[in-house]
Amino acid sequence: MNVLIILNSGQGVSLGVNFTLAANVGVVVPSTATLSELLAGKPVVVDNGATSVTVTSLGVCTNALILPISTTTSTTTIPPTTTTSTTTTSTTSTTTTSTTSTTTTTTLAPAYNYYTFTPCLGGAPTNYRSLLSLALYDVYALQASPPDRICYTITDITAPSNVNNLPTIYGPKIDCNDADCTQ
Repeated sequence: MNVLIILNSGQGVSLGVNFTLAANVGVVVPSTATLSELLAGKPVVVDNGATSVTVTSLGVCTNALILPISTTTSTTTIPPTTTTSTTTTSTTSTTTTSTTSTTTTTTLAPAYNYYTFTPCLGGAPTNYRSLLSLALYDVYALQASPPDRICYTITDITAPSNVNNLPTIYGPKIDCNDADCTQ
């Protein structure tokens, strides 16, 4: 099956320039891609039974994104054409041709990353999803300005899948003792 892998702008930028591609079933051809190819859209072929493609960084860290495969099919019908030719012997020949063309386009769902944000001051952590690539133990604020700006540490970059969209973040901060964070 033909699949087009597209990373959203800014996604994967801190992960390196080269990636491996692997399907959950069978193989991916080609099995490597560059960041610029993935941002522009990299066409690949995967086994018909594949339901996801894993994009793994070949950089210093080996972070990976698992991208689910969703399939859309469109059918285009070309209307019949009729050709008539007449000769001087009064014989008429008619040919009718009908052609149907089917195109399958596979689009990957947004590639969310799942994070756990834990308040620097203590308290219950919250899981979020985001299209951003964030680093483990980075510190961010979820409010634009003080006072009472609570900062959070990213304590897990492989949090369980969820539907909590990450609010606007400010940072990264130096650490939980940053002057912008409530102490």
